[in-house]
Amino acid sequence: WGPPRARPERAPRPERAVAPMDREALEDLAQMDAADFAAAFAQAVGGAAVTRSPQVGESVEGTVVRIGKTDVFVDVGAKSEASIALSELVDSEGSPAVAPGDRITASVLSTRGGELRLSRRLSGSAARDMLAQAYASEIPVEGRVSERNPGGFIIDLGGARGFCPVSQIDRFPGEDLDRFIGQTLSFRVTELRGGEAVVSHRILQEASAEERAALQWATLQVGDELDGVVRSVQPFGAFIDLGGAEGLAHKSELGWGDIEDPSSVVHRGQQVRVRILEIDPARRRISLSLKDSAKDPWSLLGSTYQIGRVYEATVKRLADFGAFAELAPGLTGLIHIARLSESHIDHPSEVLQPGQRVSVRILDIDYERRRLELDLKGAGGERQPEAGGFGTLADLLKDLQ
Repeated sequence: WGPPRARPERAPRPERAVAPMDREALEDLAQMDAADFAAAFAQAVGGAAVTRSPQVGESVEGTVVRIGKTDVFVDVGAKSEASIALSELVDSEGSPAVAPGDRITASVLSTRGGELRLSRRLSGSAARDMLAQAYASEIPVEGRVSERNPGGFIIDLGGARGFCPVSQIDRFPGEDLDRFIGQTLSFRVTELRGGEAVVSHRILQEASAEERAALQWATLQVGDELDGVVRSVQPFGAFIDLGGAEGLAHKSELGWGDIEDPSSVVHRGQQVRVRILEIDPARRRISLSLKDSAKDPWSLLGSTYQIGRVYEATVKRLADFGAFAELAPGLTGLIHIARLSESHIDHPSEVLQPGQRVSVRILDIDYERRRLELDLKGAGGERQPEAGGFGTLADLLKDLQ
């Protein structure tokens, strides 16, 4: 037999370089549904496209392949041919109104046993069967919003009738409810009432938002600017939906001016542009701002507003040590109590009231701390601070930090 032959050494397999997935790719995945993801995966691995089976209630278009004695067989791009009753596709004389090669549109009635059954007019037992299967399997059905009544919307489910409450038509219905009329949407059957189904579009949106939120938490970064929708308004601020994840914009971040009532600035369902200020993954909290950095009033200092010049301002609030006056929304400075009157006063309220218009001179600008020192013109405004006086603005406000 002789000595055993040495096996030839195999060349090592070249390692496949795997490119890291960037944020844009993750965001694209967040927007995909199951069908899009399957197609993208197939393309990525170089395989054939994955065929998605139509769902009950879905409207599909296909090509007539052949006509049998009782059924017409249609190619809708699924794994197998679909069938539809010939009685639905005949003319007034009872002859077939279609021929092989014709394109038709119908709704998926059933998918039992992998067999696709179509119908153009779902009614009676056929409609009930479709709705019952969609309800039991939680399979979405397509429907057209046909009309609106005080309680909600009437939905045409391919011949079957459905009802969608106003609260279930969308995550953020808004005030213009008539905009949904005529739209074709996906619905989940949530209840069966005889021959009518109660359906929800919102429940599908919520499920999709939860999936996107998981990816968003992995990609969001401080400083990102993105679009959102106001989900609710509270006395302390507004909760903003970011397409899955949710953040809070405190009322101080809703605009550059002093905002007491957030509802005066934003309302539920409003589209807004926000910037991420802080992310706390452990507590699942995101801090947001609606302030437009391009309109930062502090950018006006040095040009529109200069040290030594006199401007009109509005007294915003009083404190024991002085008064705060606003030159422009978000641009507020302090007038120390010693500069409010030529004579001694115990409290700023003796000479000023909130809302009062006054003339002030800018004495100092602290860019780092974003603080202004003002002087009330006509009440000692021509005087310069004396050494050993009340000190700088930073000294006056250090106890407020």
